[in-house]
Amino acid sequence: MTTKLRRYFWLIDTLGKGEHTLEELSDKWDRSVYNMNHISLSRRTFQEHKNAINSLDIGIQINYNPSDHTYFLESDDRKENATANWMWNMMSLQSAISQNTRIKGRIITEENPSAQLYLQKILDAIRGNNVIEFIYQRFGGEEFSAICYPYFAQFTNQRWYVFGIREGEDKVKAYALDRMKSIVVKKDTFKFPEEFNAEEYLSEHGVGEYENIPIMDVVIRAYGKQVDYLRTQPLHPSQKETKTEEGKSEFTYRLRPTTKFFGDILSKGKYVKVLSPGYVRKKMRETVEQLVLYYKL
Repeated sequence: MTTKLRRYFWLIDTLGKGEHTLEELSDKWDRSVYNMNHISLSRRTFQEHKNAINSLDIGIQINYNPSDHTYFLESDDRKENATANWMWNMMSLQSAISQNTRIKGRIITEENPSAQLYLQKILDAIRGNNVIEFIYQRFGGEEFSAICYPYFAQFTNQRWYVFGIREGEDKVKAYALDRMKSIVVKKDTFKFPEEFNAEEYLSEHGVGEYENIPIMDVVIRAYGKQVDYLRTQPLHPSQKETKTEEGKSEFTYRLRPTTKFFGDILSKGKYVKVLSPGYVRKKMRETVEQLVLYYKL
């Protein structure tokens, strides 16, 4: 990691803890583990770093308060900054771990094998609107070759997916990178539809083919600590807390109830109950009854 990038990480982390004058920042930088070369933080260097950070479009701005001569962070939570912010957080995590190699045995992270499989090629193709050709094999399925126009990529449930339209078809489908056997980024390009919005698509479809499932309002009731978990980690972007009582709350979603959604509900165990509609309650009951049969003694 370059010295400049190391300073960016440190500057954002330090200002994230509170307002600082330039003198206070300079003093802390002199004592920072990131300052391995023992280089002072001059006013000119600080201004250069501040301008660079403000131009990164990661949802963070360093601003100045003339009344007390302090600098502070201002956060921008706009959705369009979510990807850049996520990438910055991943780089920050990598930096933090690299600075603590002596305790690496006490820092445990989840592996993500699919990120190592063709992700860079996929992103290159998306950036250039290049056609891709890959060999794919679903779990329990036959291997097949596909030519695809990649629209966007998503990381969810520890897997990377590329969403796109196969040649000769007209519907967007998802392909898991860890099910690909090989991939070629072709020189041929395609026209990406300007009206297409990946977030809107995911809010309606999720991962998979669910065109036959209508969009509906789903209401669930959460109990105990699960209420706080849902408040901090929503099940879906459309989540709204619509009723709050002592020890329980109700949440409403506007979505297509896909397999993933049912799995998310089931993962909450006895602490989440589906209230409506009847279709979703019926599907949940059928799944639970099947689970009872699995564990029946």
